[in-house]
Amino acid sequence: MDLPLPWSNCNNSWNTGACVESTGVSLAVDGSNDTVGAADEYFHRNVLEIHHSPGIHQLHGLRSELAGCLLLAWILVYIALLKGVKSLGKVVYFTALFPYFILLVLLVRGLTLPGAMDGVYFYVKPDWSKLKEVKVWADASMQIFFSLGPCWGSLITLASYNKFNNNTLRDGVIIATANCLTSFFAGFVVFSFIGFMAHSLGKSIQDVTVSGPGLAFIVYPEALSLLPYSGIWSVLFFVMLLSLGLGTQFSIMETISRTIADTWQISHRVVLTVACLVMFVLGLSMTTNGGIYILTMMDNHSGTFPALVTGMVEVLVVSWIYGAERFLEDIRRMI
Repeated sequence: MDLPLPWSNCNNSWNTGACVESTGVSLAVDGSNDTVGAADEYFHRNVLEIHHSPGIHQLHGLRSELAGCLLLAWILVYIALLKGVKSLGKVVYFTALFPYFILLVLLVRGLTLPGAMDGVYFYVKPDWSKLKEVKVWADASMQIFFSLGPCWGSLITLASYNKFNNNTLRDGVIIATANCLTSFFAGFVVFSFIGFMAHSLGKSIQDVTVSGPGLAFIVYPEALSLLPYSGIWSVLFFVMLLSLGLGTQFSIMETISRTIADTWQISHRVVLTVACLVMFVLGLSMTTNGGIYILTMMDNHSGTFPALVTGMVEVLVVSWIYGAERFLEDIRRMI
């Protein structure tokens, strides 16, 4: 399990002349700003093979490995939800707690790398001029709506299984606080390695700052390649990613399947089977060489601003139609 990881070196068929390797100390570069990390090339040129697709207008072929992983993910979702919310609750204990252990290990290693403190300083140093930009406030609000998930329906669905006298006010405060603290903590992990990447590649931190899939599949794998017994840590990290993704997907699919089953009096198992099959087929388009373009489009336009709008509509409906005072009275009765 301590063999060289395929994204830790540039001696592979998918690598180009611009590839540079991480050593944990520095990278041997020629001073050019066109250098690309080995993990970056592994993700884009081997996993995605995005160089075969010129854009979203020509997705090219299906990546059988990615399609197989997608199928496995939906099988896991189906098995976990087969018995409903009872099986879901047991699985979530692992999916919620395991990531903290992995993040802590990565933070300890990240802070020992050269350039790490530059990344941390970049992370914690405020740029007050950004407060004047509307986009910053919009991104921040959409991030909160996306990470807490108050407008996806899953919180309402899962909360319906609580006892009537469950202290929902306490739970809400704890979840919101834990969510923000977790994001803040994860930022130190990310930027410690981004600082190292910038130091290694001879670039500014702004030039190597990444988000979206690149964060999970480039920055973190780069970090894992610098750990002792990197193979073991890589397995644990990607199990963590899988558990995070499944944890979100479990609640969303339970919301969809339970809503349809209760509304039309259809078997929960039948609805769950059909829903998983449909979602799998729709997701195949994202397993093509250009599937990352569709994923990015969906992420930027379906999972961000629409969530904010939906949340605002929910607040308006509860406040002005159901009544804010009536809603607060309901909370007082429960707690």
